[in-house]
Amino acid sequence: MRGLLSTLCLVLMMAVALIPGCAPSKVDLPVIKSFDASPSSISAGESSTLNWEVSGATSVSIDEGIGSVALTGTRVIAPSVTTIYTLEAANDVGSVAATTQVMVSETPTTPEPAGLPVISSFTASPPSITAGNSATLSWNVSNATSVAISPAVGTFASSGTTLVAPAATTTYTLTATNAAGSSTAMAQVIVSSGVYTPPPEYTPPPPAFAVTSVTASVSPPSFTGSCPTNFTCSAVITVNAPGTVTYHWERSDGGSSPVQTANFAAAGPQTVTTGWPRDASGAYWVRVRTLTPNEVLSSQAGFSLTCEAPFAVTKVQPKSAPASGTRTCPYAINYTYDITTNGPGTVTYHFEQSDTATSSTQTLNFTAAGTKTVSYTWNVSSSGTYSVRCRTLTPNNMSGNSVPVTVTCE
Repeated sequence: MRGLLSTLCLVLMMAVALIPGCAPSKVDLPVIKSFDASPSSISAGESSTLNWEVSGATSVSIDEGIGSVALTGTRVIAPSVTTIYTLEAANDVGSVAATTQVMVSETPTTPEPAGLPVISSFTASPPSITAGNSATLSWNVSNATSVAISPAVGTFASSGTTLVAPAATTTYTLTATNAAGSSTAMAQVIVSSGVYTPPPEYTPPPPAFAVTSVTASVSPPSFTGSCPTNFTCSAVITVNAPGTVTYHWERSDGGSSPVQTANFAAAGPQTVTTGWPRDASGAYWVRVRTLTPNEVLSSQAGFSLTCEAPFAVTKVQPKSAPASGTRTCPYAINYTYDITTNGPGTVTYHFEQSDTATSSTQTLNFTAAGTKTVSYTWNVSSSGTYSVRCRTLTPNNMSGNSVPVTVTCE
């Protein structure tokens, strides 16, 4: 009975294989359903979680030292700098990839101690000027989140200087504020119409340190090719004296970089740079905003990206083969296949025989997207069924259906 059942199963399997439409379905490229990082922005020392879901793949891997992973899963990561992670999924047809980015910002600073701000000094030098001249306001404040001078002077860092040129005698008020409240101090500049002669002991103060200009640019200004790609963003910050400038980058997606620092040993320009990787076609811009000693905003530096699919073989299919039949042996079986690509490039391929032998590797050059025909001859000397299929090796692995030919030697 067991032998009879085995025979019936074999007959049914052969019948199914001969019925049109019952052949195994074609295998497609893997599908990356999702690949993201949560959260996508962290501070140094914190962690994020990579999440992914893939179907139709025989292997899945993630770079940056993670390696092979399951089709679906999560992985906790703690990068020390902003990092782009790439997931690659592959099967016998080929491979696909997706990227996600984790932005890493500097460790938050320690909160200021509680209590009202402390104004150590607020003075005007010289305290008396003639109309048309200027005086320098100087101050030193601690434990403040904001410092403002009125009337109509502006907001400043906790310590600094600024020039004023009132048309009439003016009393300036400095207001230092934090979460606990505000502290104030006043300094007066007396304006006279006569000629003012400073006392012999008076030494003019040095120029108030300030940013005088900021310009931004991006290289390259446009790019067409495979994605993701990284753009280099540059800014030239110019100051009028030695000092330290704090600044950050602002982007067209609404994000901004952590606060950066530029130290100037003398008056003049200094170039600062950063990178912004982009993985989608579109128009973007960046700009730089200086925060201290004064706020200056550069114009927007625009750039564009056009993503193109990488060079790949899109189809391998049989074109012709001789019909089965009775032949004079030895007999040469000639096969032809069509190979199609999505653009210019070089394809390597070989032919695989049903007896497990393979041909040498061949090269095919494409000057543009299109289809080219390749051929293969198998010389047989005995009756039998012989099949051959063509397989591309680079830029991606893809094979066409095998073509069986039955030869009966007379």
